[in-house]
Amino acid sequence: MKDFCYVVGCIVMVLGVIGSIVLAASLGVEVSYSHYGTLREERNWLLTIVWFGVGVLSTAVVSSILFALSEVLGYLARINNKLTSSDINSVIDSMKLVEGSEWRCSRCGRINNKAVGTCACGQSRE
Repeated sequence: MKDFCYVVGCIVMVLGVIGSIVLAASLGVEVSYSHYGTLREERNWLLTIVWFGVGVLSTAVVSSILFALSEVLGYLARINNKLTSSDINSVIDSMKLVEGSEWRCSRCGRINNKAVGTCACGQSRE
């Protein structure tokens, strides 16, 4: 998933710059009619630059979000590789037992609320 987000971010960046050029080229023109009824097109450079800037800025934002998501997914994958599920469960269970509001079943190891007298497996609290 990390690589997918990175590749999509690169594709969005390239296509976004190309799209910004097309957008600026097509929308940076002012069309007017002359007195003789003919169509006249004039390039408005300020409008062209603004449209190009808007396109590049929006492309940069979307690409940055995808690149950041790729980095976050990479960090999560590294953390996941270092921790196994049993490590995570033992940390969570020890945190619950420290609070003193739960008890561990001697038969199945399930954590039960202090107010519960019998575990779901049928073992009563000792």
